[in-house]
Amino acid sequence: TLYFAGGIMVENRGISLFRANALYLLAAVGLVLLDLAATLLSSIEGLNTGAASVLLNVGYYVLFLGAPVLLYAVRRQDGLDTLRMLPLPLSRALLIALLAASALMLVSLVSMWFLALVEATGGTAYDTALPMPKSRAGIIGMVLQVAVLPGIFEELLFRGALLRAWEKRGGTYAVVVTTLLFAALHSTVLGLPSQLISGAIMALLVIRLNSVYASMIFHTVYNGLNYGLALYANSAVDAAEAAALESATTVELLGGAGGLLALVPSMLLFALITYFLYRMCVRWSQPVLLRDSRPEPMDWKSLVVLISALITCAAYYALDVAAIWFVP
Repeated sequence: TLYFAGGIMVENRGISLFRANALYLLAAVGLVLLDLAATLLSSIEGLNTGAASVLLNVGYYVLFLGAPVLLYAVRRQDGLDTLRMLPLPLSRALLIALLAASALMLVSLVSMWFLALVEATGGTAYDTALPMPKSRAGIIGMVLQVAVLPGIFEELLFRGALLRAWEKRGGTYAVVVTTLLFAALHSTVLGLPSQLISGAIMALLVIRLNSVYASMIFHTVYNGLNYGLALYANSAVDAAEAAALESATTVELLGGAGGLLALVPSMLLFALITYFLYRMCVRWSQPVLLRDSRPEPMDWKSLVVLISALITCAAYYALDVAAIWFVP
């Protein structure tokens, strides 16, 4: 199996589908263990729940996402290259940060339409707000959990190992599959616009720039800005205003259907800005893909492992769907 880099044909020593799917299954199983551990710790009186939450999240990202991928990589002579851990120039990194900010604005607008659709079909958009600590240490801990850890360790798995394994079937195939797997592991219906749009952008960046650092920068900035804006918005309203906002539907918050339609020009504007910034980020770059001349069908072991992971994610999705449409 060969791939092209700089016009030169190079031997493909990328990760196998079986190993990549096994890493994905490990991440899904880790979610189950994380929930069980959180339930157990919540029953302990006098425990600092904030500190326990940080430790659990650090443990999950390190033990179930980062460490398995890195251990696989360091055991191979070309492991870091397989994960595309190749440097990026500072100018391109700054452009990626701007792209993340623009994509966040686009996703926020699309999410309002999506929430309105959920509510129109009888669903209830439950509160997805993250904890808003007042202390500096608490804020740093939350930024670590929601931005830094996912930005590093999720990218090692999804745009590192999984993208490398699936791209043997073609770049478009790899982008679509890894984006869907990315959304599946998060198992939140309300988060689908964010996961699908940002996941696709990150996969495209990594393929075009041949560096997983591109998606790490995008992911960290995207999540960090999202949390920072939520923190600012939380500090700008009092308890009564917050309660009123929580009880209103998306259409009511926007002042009716007209307000929803008024979002369309802004959506189109940020879609164009996001596309322009993406083109600037990948300017003068060419995709570097692993390709099989004749990709073989997925073997039964790889398929069983992948299905097992997806069943685990589907169970979480079922709970999420129940919370939105069936639980009063």
